[in-house]
Amino acid sequence: SDQAYDDASFIRLKNIYISYEPVRKRTNGSVKSISVFIQGQSLLTISNYNGFDPETRAVMPPLRQYVAGIQLGL
Repeated sequence: SDQAYDDASFIRLKNIYISYEPVRKRTNGSVKSISVFIQGQSLLTISNYNGFDPETRAVMPPLRQYVAGIQLGL
């Protein structure tokens, strides 16, 4: 047979969301709460696969995205 086989096993860190919200305090100001967060998607893929993405066998690698922000409760 001329058919080729390839190992497509993989480990992937697809989504992560980390948030920090300090203890809420009553103040005379207008801010009642605050939260700081970071989020990431398609961060890491560990594989011996020869192509870009072993999950979908796509031609292009998955888009890596980072988001950071601050939420204020008024």
